[in-house]
Amino acid sequence: MNTFNKKFIVRHQDMYGEKYFEIVKGNIFLEIENKNENKNNSRKYIYQSKFGACELSLKDKIINITRAQNNFKINFDGEKNRCLYKTENFEYYLFFLGKNYSYDEKQKIFSVLYEIYDVNNEKLNEINFSIKEI
Repeated sequence: MNTFNKKFIVRHQDMYGEKYFEIVKGNIFLEIENKNENKNNSRKYIYQSKFGACELSLKDKIINITRAQNNFKINFDGEKNRCLYKTENFEYYLFFLGKNYSYDEKQKIFSVLYEIYDVNNEKLNEINFSIKEI
């Protein structure tokens, strides 16, 4: 496993046009399972943001996002994954559905697109999240 200490630009935009942008410091962990291919089969970003300690990892088409007291598992197999969302005042279950993820080698940008649903299967939001290495 290779580890790199870097700066990142973290971007977040939802379907309502709300945008978030922050430059953070952290680490990237890469694991290449097949050295004959120039592909990263798993990657993990760990960084500090205004939300506290954050982690985003990809392994076997599953993305885990940890931010503050919340941990979301996003599958990209067409199935929604149920996760408990916590705030200071309440807790409730949400469902996450992965739509797309990619890594642009040239621009060094890892992007994730996912949707959030409530318990009644109503779409609450669509999130486009990216991390760019700088």
